[in-house]
Amino acid sequence: MFFLQHKITLSVLLFMAISLSYGQNFPVLPGDSNPQNTENIFPPPVPIISIKDSIPVFDSLHGKLNIFVKNITKIIGTINIAIFNNMNSFMNKGPIFKGMIIPVNAFSMMIPFDSLPKGLYAVAVFHDEDNNGILNTNKMNIPTEGYGFSNNIASNLGPPSFAQTNFLYPGKNKTITINMVYFKFPK
Repeated sequence: MFFLQHKITLSVLLFMAISLSYGQNFPVLPGDSNPQNTENIFPPPVPIISIKDSIPVFDSLHGKLNIFVKNITKIIGTINIAIFNNMNSFMNKGPIFKGMIIPVNAFSMMIPFDSLPKGLYAVAVFHDEDNNGILNTNKMNIPTEGYGFSNNIASNLGPPSFAQTNFLYPGKNKTITINMVYFKFPK
């Protein structure tokens, strides 16, 4: 559920940013009782910025946390990663400290997080095979998509705690490995 809420938050922020760039000059909707500014029905185009256009910024005071995600079963969908920096956000499924959603392009993937300050963190990952933004579950609330946690804690009856999944990040380059778990259901 957290990832759905997170995706909605990103969508709302994106909408707000686009709306602010248009100012008060919104298009006229069908059935509008006060059709003003009818010559400008559509807003001006927004320039598209791709990842290739961005410049990586690296803070020399902090290191890079590499998250190596292994045992991905299908090269479809996205890998959704959330880094939590305290127990309350981990247990309440948000807000996350840092996060990333990236397309799956291999059975094992290295995901870097630059400029992460020293601290205590926990990582949760899930494989969103159908790109719906949530971890799908069956009627018994058992995940039907892959997931994993830092320290590779196996969760038998619900998600693990922050105490089980946290690790100390020294502020220098570090790599952690997360093995994805996929339940196999009888057919």
